[in-house]
Amino acid sequence: MKDMELLLEEEVMQFSPAYVVVAVFTGNDFRDTYLGIGKDNIVDGVAVLDEENIRNIRVLIPPQHLVEDVTVVKPCARESSVLRLFDSRSSAFRLLAPLVGMENLCIDFAVNRKFTRYTYWSQYPYPEVALRAKDDVLETLSRMDAFLEARGARLALVALPMSEQVHARRPDGPDYDIALPQLYLQSFARERDIPYIDLLPILRSHVERTNERVFVRSDPHLNNRGHEIVGGSLAEWFRCCVRNPRRRPPSVAHPTRPETS
Repeated sequence: MKDMELLLEEEVMQFSPAYVVVAVFTGNDFRDTYLGIGKDNIVDGVAVLDEENIRNIRVLIPPQHLVEDVTVVKPCARESSVLRLFDSRSSAFRLLAPLVGMENLCIDFAVNRKFTRYTYWSQYPYPEVALRAKDDVLETLSRMDAFLEARGARLALVALPMSEQVHARRPDGPDYDIALPQLYLQSFARERDIPYIDLLPILRSHVERTNERVFVRSDPHLNNRGHEIVGGSLAEWFRCCVRNPRRRPPSVAHPTRPETS
């Protein structure tokens, strides 16, 4: 978010925008804001987190939150007797499954306890270092909002979920809630009357209804279909709730968890 703040001040305002829409990716934007600018290496045109050379990482993050954690999400167990006839590990099945709507996109969500991993940010309750990172994000957004308001422009916020949240079989468990970290953004937006949309319910609903892949396989980015769904949803939201806002723009989110700070 701090690089977005600099971009806003140094580049975006040259275009005299009336509205600035900021998308917050739940997988790494809380992490990256706290770690600061200069944390990435550019590899083949892509920014890659360089954990070994981040100057402040050992100072900012307690060692117990940097220990390698092998916890990963796992595919949901197949419940259909028909699907058990197929070996999901075979190359033939992997090729055919998406074509016939039999691809197993469902996952059993699991929290990885390493600060730099995506699912770390959906754990519940938040550890102290995660709360500090959350506060850093909200303070950065607050400065951006004040900066735009002083120049007659309007900030709007979008929560873009990670694939693990979209495909999670259960939305919450004893140590996680897929409504985090975006619930912090929702509260922030409501307090300041900032238009806000959480794309998680939209994408979850689509995947549950169609079993259609909306992320690139083995990649955290949306595919063409995912971009189409998100683009259409944002266009509709912008027309109804950003350009022509109601008194308090509606937001879409999950039931709130108890406050953890």
